[in-house]
Amino acid sequence: MEVPVVTITGGNGTGAKAEATLANFIHEVTFNSIASANQVDLPLNTIAIGSPHKFRDGEHVFYETNGLTPIGGLENNSEYYVGVVDAYRVKLYKTQVDAVTGKNVIDLTSFGIGGHTLRTVNYRKKVGSIRVIDSGKNYENKLRQVASTGINTASNLINIRNHGYKSGDIITYSTSGSEILGLSTAQSYYVTAYDNNQFYLSQVGIGSTTRAQYYNAREYVDLRSQGSGTHSFNYEPIKVKIKGIVGLTTVTTTESIIVDSRTIRSGIVTEIATAGQTDFTFGYPVRPSNPQLLDVFMDGVRLNSVDYDATSGTQIVLQSPANGTEIVEMVSYASTVRTQYTEVTAGAGQTNFPFIYSPGNLDVL
Repeated sequence: MEVPVVTITGGNGTGAKAEATLANFIHEVTFNSIASANQVDLPLNTIAIGSPHKFRDGEHVFYETNGLTPIGGLENNSEYYVGVVDAYRVKLYKTQVDAVTGKNVIDLTSFGIGGHTLRTVNYRKKVGSIRVIDSGKNYENKLRQVASTGINTASNLINIRNHGYKSGDIITYSTSGSEILGLSTAQSYYVTAYDNNQFYLSQVGIGSTTRAQYYNAREYVDLRSQGSGTHSFNYEPIKVKIKGIVGLTTVTTTESIIVDSRTIRSGIVTEIATAGQTDFTFGYPVRPSNPQLLDVFMDGVRLNSVDYDATSGTQIVLQSPANGTEIVEMVSYASTVRTQYTEVTAGAGQTNFPFIYSPGNLDVL
């Protein structure tokens, strides 16, 4: 089997590489052999599966009735070869040559009873795990939010204090209310930083237009309204795409898989502290028995975990009140990242389970 190709996109980072490791498995499907299920067609000698069967022409399979009455023409616990009719239907043959050429199909003479199974005789390969071989650099999620009053329609600038974006970054847009006229939640945009607190947006080119055409030409989006609600901007989602062969078809699957739990940010909120303030609203995943995967910075200095309380999942509470005007940045990291995952069935009385891990970075579910 061809090894699937793994690509990592989004997060405004570069250089991340991963590879798929294949594992053996037996593929099987179950179908209902009774007449009323309409899965066995006697005149056409076909067996239909309720979902794509994923068998290949000439594939060696084992037929099992699970202790019930077999289909006429087939024998329980016997081996056959598959002839693919389409993604959902197959015919069965006694030899591989017949299956590939479509000759001498087995004549199905009567319906069976109950659920029957077809399973591959030989092992197949599937993706058993994905291994990151290069974590790349600068991968992060950089969420920034602003009220509609921060949208300057006269200058086409978006005003967010200490936004942290740089020219050439690609970001997405979403809103809790109505869209800013000129922007779409279905598109991504290039950033041109005006200064630390303001930036322009340019469309990302599609089709025959190069991605950076509008950005290079400094053609900025015309912001024709302020919209309503809270407007959110962020780097494109970090995703791992796996492209490979599934049965008869080349498919691409996409999962939101984070590359490195300590260098990729899943949320950032920045506030200007007021005098005496201790509580700061911030959402983050709670890990009851482990250190929280987050950092708190005050005027660029990272605070120690004893300097604040982070147990609620909704607030950061400073142990000492702020003096006022400090820039407080709260950063959460992807707690759902798994660099290694093992699932076992526990035996009666079992207490010990072999597993290699780094202390303080483990969840047991």
